Amino acid sequence: DFGVLPGSMFVNRSIEEKYFFDHRPDRVVFLDVLMRPHPKFNKSTQNIAPFTNHETRVYLAYRGSFACSFAMLRFFSETIGLMTYVILNSFVKMLRLEPMRSIDKQLLAERKMN
Repeated sequence: DFGVLPGSMFVNRSIEEKYFFDHRPDRVVFLDVLMRPHPKFNKSTQNIAPFTNHETRVYLAYRGSFACSFAMLRFFSETIGLMTYVILNSFVKMLRLEPMRSIDKQLLAERKMN
């Protein structure tokens, strides 16, 4: 997670600055939940299908739980932020809105078959 910001800065620099153009990567894969690609890098994102309604709910619940708990931590206290995260994350799990749920389910099914 700590590599996302420097990596994004490197990619943005390679896109913006002409003398750094030779170092521009062919592809960039973002695995973080909060970063978006550079606006001039949208050529490769045009072919990506939009989120389904379920995917939108999953990402809003998942990102929202982190954002709310961070806001509570930042503006109130660490204890309130931690309690907010535990409560919101438990709702995310109860409602089965974890982003990796389908992948984990598939992996567990494959392991049971072997």
